[in-house]
Amino acid sequence: MYDETAVHYKHDFYDMLEQGNPTHIEMFGVECIRQDPKFGVKYKGHHKNLTLVVGESGMRIKGSLHTFLERSNHTDFTYSQVKESIMMIDDFTNGIYTKSEICTLGIGVNLDSVDFDNFDRYRKAEFFPMIMKGKKYGLMAKQTNKHLKGYDKSYHVKREKQIITDCPKSRLELVLTTKQGVQTRGLKTPESLLSIDVFEQCGNLLYDHFKIVTMKTNIDYSRLSTKEKRALCTIKNRDPEFMNAVKNEKWFQKDRALANKLVIRDNQEVKGNLLNKIRVKVKELQEN
Repeated sequence: MYDETAVHYKHDFYDMLEQGNPTHIEMFGVECIRQDPKFGVKYKGHHKNLTLVVGESGMRIKGSLHTFLERSNHTDFTYSQVKESIMMIDDFTNGIYTKSEICTLGIGVNLDSVDFDNFDRYRKAEFFPMIMKGKKYGLMAKQTNKHLKGYDKSYHVKREKQIITDCPKSRLELVLTTKQGVQTRGLKTPESLLSIDVFEQCGNLLYDHFKIVTMKTNIDYSRLSTKEKRALCTIKNRDPEFMNAVKNEKWFQKDRALANKLVIRDNQEVKGNLLNKIRVKVKELQEN
């Protein structure tokens, strides 16, 4: 369920980095190359899918927990796999990883099929297209300290990693993008992510944020009566002269109230199906 994660380990590397002004250093057996010094002395290296950036005041480790354990992240990532991945990275970093501060954290689930075009708003933020190779493959909304995404995971891994999946997969994801956004939820270190209670808490967090999403109206008109179809015309008609002429008519107010009920019912039905899929998947990942 966890995915892209960035952590920061506070440590004074100043003496090691400045001694002899080296062009590269070795960290956990990984060669880290000196970067452009205009933003301070920094060295960057890679191990599997992890990026290590070493500076004078500490080290940043960034990468997907899921991809570190497997080749990609289009499959399910269970609680037991989360623990295995974190402990493998911790062994690689000689115990540094689990003691580092979490700066960003992705929480998500892969589902069989989701119609992202139904997404309208996340609080006050509109969803905008996610584009790769000139094709729209999902939607994203941005808020302070977090992003909410829904996208075609099969297309993403096919284009990024040349992996063709057996069946289409969609991904719903919440990304906590700042240290403040992560730590206000009590998620201070990767060590905390080893807890089954925290795993459940993060699943609930994902559920709660998609519960906030408002959905576009996608009513099946073939299921409606003539009266209900007529009522919907009162919210479809945007002509200001017409609206001004009928807004105080009792029949209009009655039809408008019925139309609003139909829209709410449709939104609840679509969103309810989506939220149920999230709840079922999180429970499944938690138990494995």
